[in-house]
Parts: sequence; C-alpha cells; structure tokens
Amino acid sequence: MRYTILLFLIFLVSLSRAQTQEDVTIFTAMGDEQARTKEQLTLPMMSKPFYVSYALLLSRQFSVEATLGSVLNSVNLPLHLMGTSQVLIGDYNRTSDLRHVGQFLRVDVGGEIDYNAIRLGFWLASDQGYKVALQEYSAKKAYLEANPYELPDNLPDLLPTPSVEKLIQGKQPYISGISGVEAKARELSAVFKDYKEIVASKVSLQGSEMTFYKLTTEQVALKQPLNFVELYVEGTVVTKNGEYIRDSYVLLAPSLEALPSQEHLKQVVAGFARRLIDLKNAEVFSEEYNGPVLFENEAVRQVLTDNLLGNNGGLCTYRMPLGVKETTTSFEDKIGKKLLDPRLSVVNYSFMTEYMNIPLLGSYEVDAEGVVPEKEMILVEKGVLKKVLNGQIPTSKVRYSTGSSRFIPTRNDVIYVTAPGTLHIKADGGLKPETMKKALLKAAKEAKSDYAYIVRRLAGNASLLYKVDVKTGEETQVRFGKVAPVNMSKLKNIREICNQEKVHNLLLDKGALVSMIYPSSILLNNMDISVMDVPKRKLPALKNPLQER
Repeated sequence: MRYTILLFLIFLVSLSRAQTQEDVTIFTAMGDEQARTKEQLTLPMMSKPFYVSYALLLSRQFSVEATLGSVLNSVNLPLHLMGTSQVLIGDYNRTSDLRHVGQFLRVDVGGEIDYNAIRLGFWLASDQGYKVALQEYSAKKAYLEANPYELPDNLPDLLPTPSVEKLIQGKQPYISGISGVEAKARELSAVFKDYKEIVASKVSLQGSEMTFYKLTTEQVALKQPLNFVELYVEGTVVTKNGEYIRDSYVLLAPSLEALPSQEHLKQVVAGFARRLIDLKNAEVFSEEYNGPVLFENEAVRQVLTDNLLGNNGGLCTYRMPLGVKETTTSFEDKIGKKLLDPRLSVVNYSFMTEYMNIPLLGSYEVDAEGVVPEKEMILVEKGVLKKVLNGQIPTSKVRYSTGSSRFIPTRNDVIYVTAPGTLHIKADGGLKPETMKKALLKAAKEAKSDYAYIVRRLAGNASLLYKVDVKTGEETQVRFGKVAPVNMSKLKNIREICNQEKVHNLLLDKGALVSMIYPSSILLNNMDISVMDVPKRKLPALKNPLQER
C-alpha cells in the first residue's frame, strides 16, 4: 500500500507538469500497469518483483536518397510506438540479471497512443519478463554458489537511483512534408553532374524525431526528446589501374532547419567531389616512412575517438557478464595513473548546448536511467585519469553512476549505452595553427629526413596524406599510404599540440549521439607509414556515359 501511495503521488506531480494529452495518456497507462505488476505479479512460493522499469519510444523518421538530381528512394515513416519492460527480482545486492546487461523485453504497441494498447503491451511483456527473471535468478544463484569468488566482496548488482521527475519538451520542429526534403536532396546530388570522373555518387538526408518516456518503481519519471538529421554524401572514383576508391562525408544537426544553408551545403558537396578526384590523381605512396607525422582536423578526431571511446570501453566502463573471462577494454584500472600527455585534460559536459556557434547533439539533462549528471565532469586532469563514465550497474572499481546512460536513436527498440555527452579534450597552451607545420619540418630535420607527412583523414584507401618537402615546405598529395594505428602510448608523449579547437557531432559505433571538442592538430614522433595493398579490378568495358557528354 505504501508503494501505491508513493507512485500515485509521483503521477500527480508528473501529470501536473505534462504539457500534452499524449503525456497524460502514456504516463497514466504505464503507471497503472506498473503499480499492478509491482503489487500483484507473483507465482506461488516465488518472490515478487522488487524493481520494475517501463520505457516507451515515440518515433517518426524520414529518409531521402538521391543521385545526379533524381530521387532514388523516399520514405516518410509515420508515428511508431516501441517499448521495453524490465522486471527484476531479488534486491539491489543481487538481482536476477545474469549478464549485467539489463533484462529488457520488447513491447510493440503499434502506431497510436492508446491507453488500453499501452497497458496490454506492458502487461504481456511484464508477465514474460517476470518468468524469465525467475529462471535467471535461479541460474545465477547456482552459478555463484559454484563460483563464489567470481564477484568481489560487497559489489552490488544495481545502484539505486534517487527519485526524479524530468519532463523535457522537444524544441526542434519536425518536417512538415517529405517534398521539401526531396527537393533539397535533388539539388545537392545534382552537384555531382559537374564531376564526371566520379562513377558513383549519392546524397541522402535522413532524420528522426524521437521522444523517450520512462517510469520506474524508484519514482523515476522521464520524458526526453532526441532529434537529429544526417546529411550523408558518398562517391567513388576509379584509377587508371582499376583501383576503386570510395569515400563518404557525414554532417549531423539537431534538425533540418539547423543544417547550414543550401548554398553552403552545395559547396560542401563540391568540395567533397574535388577531394575525391584529387585523391584519384595523386601520386602513389611507394616508400616506407618512419618519422614525425602531423595529424590535422578530422584525423585528430578519429585518433582521439578510437583511443578514448573505441571498443566499447576506454573512458566508458561496463560490467563483464558472469563467466566471461575476457578483460575489459575500459580504463578503470588506470584511474590515478598517467593516461595522456600532461598538457591534455578531458572534461565531459552534459548540459552544454552550443560551442563555437555549433549546436551540440551530446547535450542532455538526465540520463536514460534517471540519473542527473554533473554539468561538468573532469575525467582526465593534466594527463592523469581521474574518473571514467558508468551507468547504474557498478564495476569492481567504479561503484558509482556518472549519469552516462544514453538513449540511442533506433526505431525498433529502446536501448541505451554508456557514452559521454560532449567530450572536451583541452590543451594547456599549445602552438598556433600556422606554427604546427614549422614544428613538423623542424622535427623532420632533427630526424635527418628530407620529407615528412601530414595526415588529414584516416579512411583506408581514401585517407588524405600529404608529403611535405623539408626544404621548401611544399605539399604533395599521395594515395595508398597505410598509417600505423596511433595507440595510447603515443598520446602520452605528443611532440606538439595546436591551441586551436574543432567541434564535431558524431554517432559512435555503439549508436550514441555525442559531441567532441578537440585540438585541430597534433604532432607525433616516430610514426610508421607503409605501402597499402589495394585490390585491382578490371576497368569497365564501356566508358562512363556521363563522360561522353
């Protein structure tokens, strides 16, 4: 009874602040079914659930794909509802979650916000989830009895979340119709008509309008929008030897209206096309190289992303499932130790919405588990690791949540992963951009080399490499050079760092939308570049018809 009263009170607060009838219907349906599940869902001689969490996603999506001024595919998906139910038995110290990845069962509600349909969906999923939880709890107890040293002492399975009510209303307007998106894609794709050496090109515009609702028995009530638009540009060229080079460009924004102007985007597409043709006509990298390398712009971001956030680890930690002997790729064992060059610090922002006049898609006020994160969190201070990001499931060395569980934008499920908001890699001091190349030439002279290299993009055979003459500073683009991976040991001792910053929104491999602020260039010593083996194919028997016009 006490629980029912508390749940009723949080509903009163939530519904009083709900601004739409949709909010009222959704929270009422989830709340009524959740209260019934918590109080009445039980089998004879079995435990009741101690924790129940319901999440519901409302999503609309569009996608338009065009080539050379013609639309290839156009989709404008209507409203779709998808949810998840999580039912746990046991207690916070030992839950029924056997794999430490959550026990979520899908709730397919359909395409309308209907009280009865929502209750029915969560009832079916909760009933199944409860039975699964009983089975897994029994299996977990048996496993731990046979392997009593599998878990560290006093390590709970789940961290309690303080009560919170956070209803955030969406700010970005959705598209009024698909025709305007089609016109935009047509015009952008038509730019490739002027670049006939590109044998395959494509421009796509796709976007999502998503709203996540969550309600738990810990008195957590959330409404969180997640909207974004992606411009994707792709092209392929073929060298005279039959080597195919495909490259792509991605630009993310919070809405269609937040994208740069159409004229600016046409210049972006044209610049991409010229870059691809220049790469096709570049000299072939033919001599192994070891020495200083200057990484600029996109290449810097790729190096930092791969090292700090790659392999589902790095600055984000997670609990390994029971019985899995693999070592974690998280940095949690390095807390208190040197991680990066002493001139570098890393700060995670959650509430920051804009930087250098660029909207930040990594901004959020509350995480997917109901934890309100710190607005500014120091992860690395002067090269030393201070903290890593974590969710509600603690690890042996990280027994706290940083509020870093982020919803990922997928229409077919309600999923969240541990990820940063806006990651700011800050340099203490540093050189001006125009001085970084001089530093490269100086380093090459010290290494008694006649030339050095600048890397501006890492993309396999589409990587952008430039050979720099030490005497003249002249740059010559080369292709098919394989740059050795930059590992963490290289980032501990960076020769020079630029004091200029870049800002970028990106979609991580694991699906989270994050933002990154980073130095525009870094200079590393003793880098290897080797000759890349690029497969060759037979050239087309007929010439590209566009090149005959």
